[in-house]
Amino acid sequence: MKRNILFFFLMVCLQVVYGQSYHGSVIGKDDRTPISDATVQLFYDNVFLGGAKTRDDGTFEAPIDKVINKVVVTCLGYERFVKTDTLAVSTDIGVIELSSKSVQLKDVVVKGSLRKQEMDKDIYVITDSLRKGIVSSAQLIEKLPGVLRDWSNDNLIIDGVKEDIIILVNNVEQGANYAMKLNPKRIKQIEITHNPLGKYSDKKVLVNISLYDDYKGWDLTPYSYLQYGKANMNKENLGVSFTYSINKFSFNISSNLVNDATRDSKEQTSVYFGKITQKSAPMDKNVANDKDDELLYNLSVGAEYRMAKNHSLSVQLQGSYNQGNNRQNYLFSVESSDGKYEKEQMSKIKDYSGDYTAGLFYRGTLWKKSRLNSDLTYNYYSVKKTRTFIDGENNCVNPTLGRKDYVRYNVNLSTPISKYIDWYVDYSWTWRKYDEKDRNTGNESYYSKNVRHNLLGMLTWHPFEKFSLSGGLQWIGSRDDNNEGETSDYSLNPLFRLYYKPWNNVAIRSNFELSTSAPNLEKLSSTEYQVDSWIWQKGNPLLKNSTFISWESYIFIDKIVTIACQYFKNKNSHEYLQYSLVDDNKIVRSYFNTDWSRLCFSLSGKYKIFKDFYFGGDVYYSNDGIVDVDGKNKHTDVYMGDLLGQYTINALKLKAQMVYQYIEEHHQTIQGTGLSKIDLAKFTLVRPFFHDKLQVSVTAICPVGLFKREIYQTTNTQFYTRRFDATLNKATGPFVNLNLRLYLNGGKQTRMTENRFVVDSEK
Repeated sequence: MKRNILFFFLMVCLQVVYGQSYHGSVIGKDDRTPISDATVQLFYDNVFLGGAKTRDDGTFEAPIDKVINKVVVTCLGYERFVKTDTLAVSTDIGVIELSSKSVQLKDVVVKGSLRKQEMDKDIYVITDSLRKGIVSSAQLIEKLPGVLRDWSNDNLIIDGVKEDIIILVNNVEQGANYAMKLNPKRIKQIEITHNPLGKYSDKKVLVNISLYDDYKGWDLTPYSYLQYGKANMNKENLGVSFTYSINKFSFNISSNLVNDATRDSKEQTSVYFGKITQKSAPMDKNVANDKDDELLYNLSVGAEYRMAKNHSLSVQLQGSYNQGNNRQNYLFSVESSDGKYEKEQMSKIKDYSGDYTAGLFYRGTLWKKSRLNSDLTYNYYSVKKTRTFIDGENNCVNPTLGRKDYVRYNVNLSTPISKYIDWYVDYSWTWRKYDEKDRNTGNESYYSKNVRHNLLGMLTWHPFEKFSLSGGLQWIGSRDDNNEGETSDYSLNPLFRLYYKPWNNVAIRSNFELSTSAPNLEKLSSTEYQVDSWIWQKGNPLLKNSTFISWESYIFIDKIVTIACQYFKNKNSHEYLQYSLVDDNKIVRSYFNTDWSRLCFSLSGKYKIFKDFYFGGDVYYSNDGIVDVDGKNKHTDVYMGDLLGQYTINALKLKAQMVYQYIEEHHQTIQGTGLSKIDLAKFTLVRPFFHDKLQVSVTAICPVGLFKREIYQTTNTQFYTRRFDATLNKATGPFVNLNLRLYLNGGKQTRMTENRFVVDSEK
């Protein structure tokens, strides 16, 4: 009997020693929500014995058969937690509360574990320190390293990139009027992705603003942008955005009305067929002969429902109505074999367009860290256009009606397949239908039906935290049936990406990829209309898809500089117009496939010179190569620079920003040359009122003239030559604008999760 009792007691002890595990949970101290992916490390007398990662619900379990007396918990964006016991820590560790990382950042710097760098993105966890003293997402993004913001219009420069930037909110494509005015209290983290894959592969930088999924409350932001300038170049932008969230449901709506009037002065001299010279009156910088008026209304509505933990379903609706009116008029003197005479010439383009999109989106986590995204999108676009050309007594009117229907389904899955290897796959199916009719006759001038497939597969190897290497293949197939016949095109394109962080303050990213793009409706349509006394324009239904080959490298040196180098070749580019002689007295211009390449370099940075004064900017150089209609190589040099200084007068709550921009482009076309050389300055004052809820800014914009301004373009063929000059007043001003924004909000927290919304860009 004693032996049986002794044996039973021994088994119980062995079970305690060899079968025990340490368990508990981790939550945020501020909001009491579970924290996933936190690292839990267990020690005995500073000897590491084991650990675990927290699950999605914040719980963890570490099977360790030894006694521990120290627990350490770390997580991105939170303070390090340490628990010690002189004897031993219980196997039931209990609930561990982590405090948000406290970093003293008055204006601009993100440091420490608040930033996480990966293969193609920088992830920033947003803390109260970053939110201090700001009222909008635009101001919050500006605080991140490598980001410059123009206070007059919220335009961003990110690591030297100032075009091709797209803003998402919870992975939903949103207009800047909404995305840049979000309440910072809603924002959980910001991701900046360089050269994104999938739907947004045509963009250089993607900024995704992730919102807290447990924010409960509302935000209302009415705003107005009023700009007035020389020669009645006025712009009014009035709008409002609203967000409301409660429990598992969230809703947002944004709307704005834009009235934009631009004016420019132009002159031109042309020689037709070597015997007719047509010269306009010299341009008067104070009198515009190119007038453009636009009235635009946008409306966006979205709703999202969180069906279960890590599973959400959302609906997005977007619509816009655009009314445009462009007029150009010239007084020409004409010299030909028939003698000399003068005439007036006018061209007018009136268009009314509607663009409406609806999408259904699912976002979810299936197992472990596997994420599945799926969406279905329908887009309808229609444009009613009337082109009128008046040349003396000649009056030519060309009314057309164009329509595009678009359906797209996209699904992508990302999942780890081992400790060091991740897998990503993305598939898109797209159906498009184009057609255009002559409204006078009802005859169809162009139609097209096409189907496209895009399949991408990529593996990423990350043997350690500071190194990643990716490789994959992208299969693209398209089939098009139009009024010129049926064509098919298929390609298999490789992709490679590298990320390496040799030192804590230095990161290197490099990528290589191939992609294709299709021409839009205007470039393809067979509709012909008159643009000059002897020149007509029409689309080219035989245009081929272009193939884009790109290699890029970035070196990021924290607090010092970002260095970028890029080379690309666009084979069969469809961006250039070609002039052709049809008969003895008619010239037709249409889009033409040609090869275009670019090699460029840029430097950018932002620096604190002294207290409350910052200076930053970027400089850029590129050399472009193009193959002209005769098969000859031609080259273009481009120089650009943006310099920015800003100063805060804390006693007056007044901020001042000075921006100087310079562009010099010696460009070549397939049948001519050109030069654009301009510089301008902006001076902005910003002052908050009513406890920072009302933001008022005043901006003055004007040309500087440090260098002689020149804007011209020439065309040179055997049958047609032309020189065209412009002032580009619509870009350089002078202007004065007033910007008012009122930020109203209330609440504390509920659910919003990921989805994505993309609008087709081929109009």
